[in-house]
Amino acid sequence: MSVRRVLSGGLTLALALGLVAAVGGPASAVAPSSSFDLSGEAGDFLTGGSTFAYTEAGSTFSLAGDASYVKATVSGAPWDIWFRAPQGAQLTVGTTYTGAVRADLATGAQPGFFLFGDGRGCNAETTTFTVLDLATDAGTGSPTAFAGTFETRCDTSTAAARGFIRVNSAVPYAAAASLTLTGPATTPVGRPVALHGVLEGATGVLADTALTVSRTDGSGTTALADVTTGADGSFTVADTMPATDASWSVAYAGSETVQAFRATHLVAVGPYPSTVAITAPSTASRGVAYKVVGLLGSVDGRVAGVPVRLTRRDLAGTRAYNLVTNASGVVSYRDVPAVGGPVTWTLSYVGDATHGATSASKVVTVSRLATAITIKSSLKVYVYGQKAVVTVHLGTTYNKRDVYLYARPLAAPAPGAPGKLVAHAKVNRFGNAVFTYTMRSRTIFTVKYLGDYRYRPVSRTVAPYVRAKVAVVLSGWSSKSGSTFLYRGVDPLQTVVVTPNRSGQCFNLSVQAFQFGAWQSFTGLTCGTLDGTSRGYVLLTSNRAPGILVRIRATVGNDAASQTLGNTSPWVYLKFV
Repeated sequence: MSVRRVLSGGLTLALALGLVAAVGGPASAVAPSSSFDLSGEAGDFLTGGSTFAYTEAGSTFSLAGDASYVKATVSGAPWDIWFRAPQGAQLTVGTTYTGAVRADLATGAQPGFFLFGDGRGCNAETTTFTVLDLATDAGTGSPTAFAGTFETRCDTSTAAARGFIRVNSAVPYAAAASLTLTGPATTPVGRPVALHGVLEGATGVLADTALTVSRTDGSGTTALADVTTGADGSFTVADTMPATDASWSVAYAGSETVQAFRATHLVAVGPYPSTVAITAPSTASRGVAYKVVGLLGSVDGRVAGVPVRLTRRDLAGTRAYNLVTNASGVVSYRDVPAVGGPVTWTLSYVGDATHGATSASKVVTVSRLATAITIKSSLKVYVYGQKAVVTVHLGTTYNKRDVYLYARPLAAPAPGAPGKLVAHAKVNRFGNAVFTYTMRSRTIFTVKYLGDYRYRPVSRTVAPYVRAKVAVVLSGWSSKSGSTFLYRGVDPLQTVVVTPNRSGQCFNLSVQAFQFGAWQSFTGLTCGTLDGTSRGYVLLTSNRAPGILVRIRATVGNDAASQTLGNTSPWVYLKFV
């Protein structure tokens, strides 16, 4: 059999361990019906920690096998569940089979079980199952009715899957139970262990219900006194921590209407977990006293007379104070802050044989004064590649005069705010600092002052624009006269160059001639296409009339991707001779 494993996880919901049925079949007069309930604990591979419920309203149920083994199939996932008796034996109603291995691997006196569904099966299984009902056809021996419960663990997992299956069976339906069990993670040897839980059925808590309790430790399993749920379904298990790690098990036997269930809780040998609480104001004023109070506690109450360390960290550095908890587990310290800003208090306890180490922190924000900072760029709009001059002015501060400049170009993909740190400087005696930056797209400049002992942090921004750089380059000319290109017998080839790269975008071209004492527009190009290198090529054809002065320029529009504005190139001049 091929088994495919897929990791999964989920929430733990309770389901079946079993119902008690008399040997020989059910005595109930309930009409035969079919259903399948399945749930898994957190970490169970088969269920992913989820709960499943199937009825005849949405699924079909079938049986295969004989009196020695039964395979139940439920459509929907689908699920297949095998129950196999030891070799040479038949499944017996009312019998609970323990230590069952995967059905196809069972040999000799081993019972077998296998659960497969939703593409999941185990390479190995350890299972306990109970047969509640089994009927076979007198002629063929094939099963005609079956009911059973199971609890199985996949491979080496400690997380269980539990199910209740009935196919064409008169065994009454039992709702899932829920039994919670909580307690400490660690407890010292010889100290009290208190576990708490709640038992619930399908319609609410189960009051006045007996539960069996056992403890398994290094010396084996010991049965403890039963406990009974209260009116609210709650219960408490009281015991003493043995010399080794131990797990406590609380079991509900089930009833005709509620399935059986078992919950366990593991407690390791070790100190009680400790807790620290720090009380202090969230804000304080510089030079005004306030109090920091710490409380050290544990499972067995407040921890008195033990050394703790209180650490104070602010902008000026870190100091530590060694204190001892009083009879109420409390320490306190009076602070008069000379430095503003965040003050982090940390109370630490190293622990002992009975109580574990722990720590907690609290931040007190001490008030600071406000200062001013400004940022200006030399221009509001730059041309691509032009250097921006950014001037910062910092107002009054106490003991720090450093400013930090961040640049965030908005061309896609734009970095997150505030961008990249591009400069750090100490302002001059006038409070100024000047920076330069090469502009390639619209850029948000952010200047930050990080604050000092008496003045708060502050920041400001400026966001100048950038225009694309556009040029028209002529080729094919024979000579120049000043800035005018002279052509003899050839048509001018114009290359439009745009930066940044605007591949695939449009450019426009204007051509004018100087006639009758004025510039006259006589041709142009609308939406020529820039190639992959952001260039466009245009050939100017004419009658090449000598002596006429012609000028040409190119224009592009705004571009959101490159965050550049449109621009127009300078005129270039040519003449035919």
